[in-house]
Amino acid sequence: MVVGDEAFVGKPLGVAWRNSVIYELHLRGLTMLRDDIPKPLRGTLRGLATPPIVSHLRELGVTTLELLPIHPIADEPHLVRRSLRNYWGYNPVNFFALEQRYAAEGMVEFRAAVQALHEAGIEVVLDVVFNHTGEGDELGPTFSFRGIDNASYYTLAENPRFYANYTGCGNTLNVAHPQVRSMLLEALRHWARAGVDGFRFDLGTSLARERGTFRSSAAFLTELAVDPELSRLKLIAEPWDAAPDGYHLGGFPAPFTEWNDRFRDDVRRFWRGDRGALPGFVRRFAGSSDVMGGRGPLTNINFVTCHDGFTLEDLVSYEQKHNWANGEGNRDGTDQNFSFNCGVEGETGDAAVRALRARQKRNLLSSVLFSLGIPMLNAGDELGHSQKGNNNAYCQDNETAWLDWRLDGDKEAFLAFVRRVIRIRAEHDVFRRSYFYDGNLHGARGLKDIVWLRPDGTELGRGDWDNPDLRAFACAFGENRRYALLFNPTAETVTFVLPTREGGPWHALLDTSVPDGAGSAAESADCTLIGHSLVLLTEKP
Repeated sequence: MVVGDEAFVGKPLGVAWRNSVIYELHLRGLTMLRDDIPKPLRGTLRGLATPPIVSHLRELGVTTLELLPIHPIADEPHLVRRSLRNYWGYNPVNFFALEQRYAAEGMVEFRAAVQALHEAGIEVVLDVVFNHTGEGDELGPTFSFRGIDNASYYTLAENPRFYANYTGCGNTLNVAHPQVRSMLLEALRHWARAGVDGFRFDLGTSLARERGTFRSSAAFLTELAVDPELSRLKLIAEPWDAAPDGYHLGGFPAPFTEWNDRFRDDVRRFWRGDRGALPGFVRRFAGSSDVMGGRGPLTNINFVTCHDGFTLEDLVSYEQKHNWANGEGNRDGTDQNFSFNCGVEGETGDAAVRALRARQKRNLLSSVLFSLGIPMLNAGDELGHSQKGNNNAYCQDNETAWLDWRLDGDKEAFLAFVRRVIRIRAEHDVFRRSYFYDGNLHGARGLKDIVWLRPDGTELGRGDWDNPDLRAFACAFGENRRYALLFNPTAETVTFVLPTREGGPWHALLDTSVPDGAGSAAESADCTLIGHSLVLLTEKP
């Protein structure tokens, strides 16, 4: 055993939420196939902090790493029987230690990695699983908590022989118990003192259940919010659990931010071209005031892909999940993907299909970065990583889930595009604002800094919002409406009448019809967009 310096106290970087770009990653999968990292370091914390990885992250422009669980885990018996293992790590047995395969030198290695990332200006957020443990249901193994004090550590069912299973994992930690709560808060302080910048709480609803019911004033949430050490860190809730009453997006109190799955679904549906998808997309682009109205857009963690589900490449390549390798008869993983394969299921050499897929990826990522809220990217999406249609790779500790760093011309172009979009967001305050647009969304009046427009340049009216066949639209926004975005999710070419403005022609900051996104000046009053594309305009520099 290696004993670290317990007197060490790391300090969070404190990147403001408005400036944050989150990059969700699996520590092991990030580096296992990286040829320029020595083999002994691949898949470890030391590998995460190597110059090639740090350089990639800095060039990409992300500010905050969100690491999938790094605590010691127990592989579920059904995986062991199939010679698989729990790759994602959402099955912990200890909240104070590191999974051994990630760090040969324990906390010494962890602190060194955090320090190296901090020196590069990059934060570290841990995904923590406080909702259940690897001890499973009443038939599961006994590692610790069950044997110490089963009735205190776990939420029991009406028949105390069984567990209340709000998590879908066989048991639910009893966070309402003061001793359990104290242990979890001390675990958070342990990691905070090692330099961690924040935490993402898996199945967060279960942590706020008291007597089985979700309460935004639950003791765990309240104690976190007033803790002098922890309340200053980034706190992110996954605002649901696996119970029928578990969905509570918008229900978590300050200072929590929340994963916004409505953003994911509404943005996917819009770019797929669904009828009636425009109002939902507009709400998400404008900061989800229908959900987060009392707290502002920086309560949202906006994403279109994450570890759970299709990668971005698969989102535009598959309409059906292909999870056969998991050994569960393709029954696992969601069937509700809102994906669009662009005409062919899976890999193809068809140049037209490949071009459309690349354009759709550019549209989806641009929507994440230009919408009000906090953007989150799924590691590997910038590289064109595919899991061959597996949308639940939780047990694929292999090349299915490990990131493929090989870049051909198309992948290099998309990586350059992602860097460009993140840079545009960083350079223009309008995309990082902490208050909602004040516009005519669904008939609201008192226009100030945004207006929603039909392609012909006229303002959207109530009848337009209720028209399920209206898909292409534009908006002019920001101070003096000096920015405009044109959206065409249809397969047809659409000509937009540009908003009138003083000061000369519009300049295209970004055009997703072009592989690198580079735009140009719009000298005329019109702008023609090919199908499945968007253009960002601003005043000519």
